[in-house]
Amino acid sequence: MMTKNDTSCTKVSQERIDWSSVLTNRHVTDTYKRFASGDLSARQATSELKNTEHAGSFRKLLRTRKTMVARQLARKALKRRGEG
Repeated sequence: MMTKNDTSCTKVSQERIDWSSVLTNRHVTDTYKRFASGDLSARQATSELKNTEHAGSFRKLLRTRKTMVARQLARKALKRRGEG
């Protein structure tokens, strides 16, 4: 029987994205804006971010959080930084 304190049933913590460094590049910011608004699919955004230093963090965001939550997080980050 598993208890609340059993470590085998705890959720794995997610690594945080440093949105301040991600959203400094205009091309990357524009891509995130279009992704967050639904103008770009996850596949299209991944393609546009290919060969940038932020491509890995975007792919990891999609892999760990899935597309819907990734869009919500991108919207939230853009809004908090006055971009959205």
